[in-house]
Amino acid sequence: MRRLYLLIAMLSIYLRWAHAADFLDPSVAFRPAMRFVGKDVAELKFYIAEGYYLYRDKISISPVDARIRLLPPQFEHGKLKDDENFGKVEVYYKETLIILRYTNSDAATPIGFRVVAQGCAEAGLCYPPETYYLPARR
Repeated sequence: MRRLYLLIAMLSIYLRWAHAADFLDPSVAFRPAMRFVGKDVAELKFYIAEGYYLYRDKISISPVDARIRLLPPQFEHGKLKDDENFGKVEVYYKETLIILRYTNSDAATPIGFRVVAQGCAEAGLCYPPETYYLPARR
């Protein structure tokens, strides 16, 4: 009987591991990219893999350097989803664009942002929040 319990436990662990292997790494499922489009304006774009979505209200953006002041980001409208974890929320599929306007009191200061985002796979796996550091690229 012990062998049967041990076999069931091992099978359960294997099935959980095999199922988790079907999901993308969050760095592949949610890929941010930033480009600077004008003086003190940047575009943050998230590329979201098929079968995955990103929560709008779980995206936070802050400058790496305290001398940079970020104005409120301009988010695109997402789609409403009745999410089993958070209820009715706005989410993004495929991609989304966020406009960042900021003030830079010191032109020599490199511009970089810390972005925290969270998303899920439609198949049921929700990732913990991921942090991305996006350096200046002009």
